[in-house]
This record gives sequence, structure tokens and C-alpha cells, in this order.
Amino acid sequence: MEQVPLCGYQFGGANLALSPCQKLLAMGGGDTQYGPRRAEASEIIVWELATRSTVWYRMETGRGPVDQLRWSPDGSLIGSHVAGWSTIEIYDIQVDARIFQLDLGNHIISDFRFVTRTAVLVATMHKGHCFLHWMNFGDSTDAAKVSEITLPSQECSLHSVLRDPSLRRSYVFVNDYEGCTWAGWIDDESSQVNWDCRVPGVLMNAVGASAGLIALGGSNGKTGAVAVLRQSPFSLVKIANPRSIKEINAVSVSCCGGFIAVSDDARSVRVLDVDSLKESVGMRSVGERIAGVIGVAFCATAKQLAYSQACGFGDVPAVAEIATLP
Repeated sequence: MEQVPLCGYQFGGANLALSPCQKLLAMGGGDTQYGPRRAEASEIIVWELATRSTVWYRMETGRGPVDQLRWSPDGSLIGSHVAGWSTIEIYDIQVDARIFQLDLGNHIISDFRFVTRTAVLVATMHKGHCFLHWMNFGDSTDAAKVSEITLPSQECSLHSVLRDPSLRRSYVFVNDYEGCTWAGWIDDESSQVNWDCRVPGVLMNAVGASAGLIALGGSNGKTGAVAVLRQSPFSLVKIANPRSIKEINAVSVSCCGGFIAVSDDARSVRVLDVDSLKESVGMRSVGERIAGVIGVAFCATAKQLAYSQACGFGDVPAVAEIATLP
């Protein structure tokens, strides 16, 4: 198994995002302050996969790590969110500039996705209530819209959203305190989420989608847990609890839909067959490090996989690599 390091970053990060054209890979992360000589910083880097070269880099001090990173549908813009902040930054990587800053005020941002090149969908929580914001920027003349979500139970917390532009539909995911995930969908013209899927035994940490499938990764409190849902018709396909995995931190679905990659807290990445959810290929990150692998993304084929590990405490180095699977 060939493992090729990706270079050019200082801190590394947990967020990997493949561009819509599947030619560019972005990583978002940064550093929190440890000691008097280190300051908070956010960091985003974009590589061209064919050459492994850096095509765009951005680091800003005075703010913490980037915890969410999204591409616009045309691949020209990157949106980022810094942990603990109520703003979303929009960058144009072609002109190397931050072009917009979307401010959500006192709302806590759970997740966001691009709807079009000039609009994003933002999921937030505020005073115990959950909201979806359709926000426009740039030359868009469409009116903004905010909808409060009616949750499937009172003991829920908003986690993630996904977009399916072909169906003009968004998917919403919440964790409840009884140890399960609720998955619902909402059409662009609607203001009500349809909570069609209850996923028992999965408290989700991560979500990934491709080829009409959605994968959820997390734990059931004892072992790792992974679930597969079908986007249309929206339904739960399968749940599995790989006993060799304690907790899943990140998940990615291959472009062909045949495999799911999951990362855990044991410095490993495992590739599961979608039909059986059993391990197909396993690999370990190089070297002994404090934190586990916390970012994973299939590249253009199921044969190439990117994974990352942010730097730990002290002088523990970050890792970002491309692995060619057997």
C-alpha cells in the first residue's frame, strides 16, 4: 500500500473536502493556544491531487481551528466555520480573497452547506430551538428564509445537514439522549422536516454521502456504529457495530457507492464493504501519535483515500496523506 504525504501546512486539520470536480482536496484545521509562544490560528490548504502540489493556502491568527469546510457547487469558493464562532467565511480561491462573511448573531452553528454558488443552508441552535437558514450573498436577489425545525423529540440536539441538489432537498440529522440518531428531509419549497428514519444505537459523530447513499458514523456507547441510508426513497438500509472500532470520528462514501471509509480513535482507517459493512481493507497511519485519524475522504476512485490527523500536544506532528489501496 503506497502512502504519499501531502505537504505545505503547519498545523493540520480534521476536515477534508473533495472538490466537485474531484481534482482538488481541501483540509481545514488550525491550532489552539498552548503556552505563551503559541497563538490561536485557523488554517485552510488546497492541493491538486494529480500533482500533490499546493494551489491555495490561508492562515489567520486570533481565531481557533476550522471545524467545517465546504465547496461551492462550481468548485470556485470555499466556505469555512471556526469552532465556537457564529460566522461563516466565504473565500474565492481563484482570486485569493475572503469575499463574504455571513453572521448568525447569537446562534450556534451546527453545520452548513452550499445550495448554489451564492447561497448557503445553515443549521443552527438558539435557546434550545433549532433553525434552518437559507442565506444569500453576492449578486443573488433571492429572499433569505429561516425555518424553525420541529424536532422528533424534546431531548434532541442538531448535528448535521446535507444537500441533494438533484432532488432540491436537504437532509437533517439530530442526536437524541436515548442513544439514537433521527434523520429527516425537507424540500426547498417546504418549511417542515419529515422525520422518516430513526437510527437506533447510533449517536453520530460524522456523515458522508455519495452515489445516492448516506453513511453515518459514531458509537453506541460501547463500540463504533455505522449506518447506511438510501437518499431516494429515503430509508434506512443497514446498521452495524464493528467491534474492533471503539468510536468512529469521520466517514466517507466512495464515488461508486461500493465502499465506506471510517476513521477511529486508534490511529487507523478502515474500509467497509457497503453491502455487508464488514472490513474490506484496513490500514494504520504512520508513526505513533497522540490523536487518532480524524479526517478521511475518498478521492476520485475507491482506490485512493486521503486521511488526516491534526497535531496533538507539544511537538506532535500533523499528518495528511494519500493512500493507494490494494
